[in-house]
Amino acid sequence: MTPVGYPAERAVDIVLRDGSTIHVRPVLPGDVEAIRAFLERLSPDSRDFRFFSLGVNLHAAAELAADAIAFEGLQRRHDIAATTPAAPATAGRPR
Repeated sequence: MTPVGYPAERAVDIVLRDGSTIHVRPVLPGDVEAIRAFLERLSPDSRDFRFFSLGVNLHAAAELAADAIAFEGLQRRHDIAATTPAAPATAGRPR
């Protein structure tokens, strides 16, 4: 379910250098599992750099990212999700 006030107008399709396309949009609460899967695939070095710890609870981190719109408001900041037609559930949280 899309929350009231979700900034759908900020979703865009971007053509990459190789000609492929990704869809970038603000995260939704339903993105928790895709974000968690993304975080689990990070190398130990990437995880340490992102969280300053290797002992972070990845499920809690994914929930926080997906629920950011509820806690911080839709107008203040956006975590983003990037998806491709081949992998519609792939999500990321660049910082």
